[in-house]
Amino acid sequence: MHVIGAVTWVGGLVVLAATAVALRRNRTRDDDDSRVADDWAQIWERFSLVAMIAVGALIVSGTWLAWSHVGTPGQLFTTAYGRALAVKLVLVIVLLCAGGYNVRVLLPRIHALQQGGDRRGVFRLAAQHFPAVVLGEALVAVCVLAVVPFLRGSARAQAGAPAAVSFDLSTFGTGVVLIAVVGAAMWAGTRRSVRPLAPSDQAYT
Repeated sequence: MHVIGAVTWVGGLVVLAATAVALRRNRTRDDDDSRVADDWAQIWERFSLVAMIAVGALIVSGTWLAWSHVGTPGQLFTTAYGRALAVKLVLVIVLLCAGGYNVRVLLPRIHALQQGGDRRGVFRLAAQHFPAVVLGEALVAVCVLAVVPFLRGSARAQAGAPAAVSFDLSTFGTGVVLIAVVGAAMWAGTRRSVRPLAPSDQAYT
């Protein structure tokens, strides 16, 4: 689950970044800005849904793996495995923040502009802002993969601590609860109301 989620999320970001850069370089002045903007907005929204599912799988499986290999918070700083994992977690948090910004800020703005008939505003956000955002996310995602080879062994073993207990019904029940919590959080994160932009919102960053 962890590998599939990572490949789906990171691989999708890298492919989108490469596509965005290539299309942006090959674009001519005769291109239909409205069509380009609509295409990118649709791609962005659909990938956000796929990424959200992948992230949910990563959170659940990653929590299990971290508990299996790290016994205490202190082992994140006192062992080589823990320090590599801590770096990976920081990078993943950066990706989660970027994804949350896309879903909670940029996509609602695009929907509001579409409803208001502002095609240039949609183009500016979707077709011009999108390549830069997704390229940044892809670079961070590649950095996450670069940390993976350093996750060798176990922080528990390196700290001389006992191994994690074997999988049992209690662990299974905790996993079910965690899956339910993550699923509810992901669902809540997609609930948004599209409203017209205030004048102060017209400045796109």
